[in-house]
Amino acid sequence: MQRAIPKRIVLRLHVKHELEEAAIIDTFFALHGPKPAFDFYSHLCAPNQSSKMHIVLDLYCKTVPTVDLHAIEHKVFKVYKGDELYVDLSLEETLAN
Repeated sequence: MQRAIPKRIVLRLHVKHELEEAAIIDTFFALHGPKPAFDFYSHLCAPNQSSKMHIVLDLYCKTVPTVDLHAIEHKVFKVYKGDELYVDLSLEETLAN
């Protein structure tokens, strides 16, 4: 059995997509990996004087309930919508290319 490693995913989106949280999360997992069955928690973080907000996904938070949030792996992804909803490459990967 593979050991679950806690991760934090940050999805950065425009505030106008706030009501599409479930679709954004489903799109992320469809594009970037399997959805951990009932073992993730999402936090919607409202903007602070900005048009951008964030959905924070804590993966494997039930399997590993105690973690050092400063030490766990995390990635930031950009969410945008043209004709369809997209979850882009992580911002770190985008900046590296």
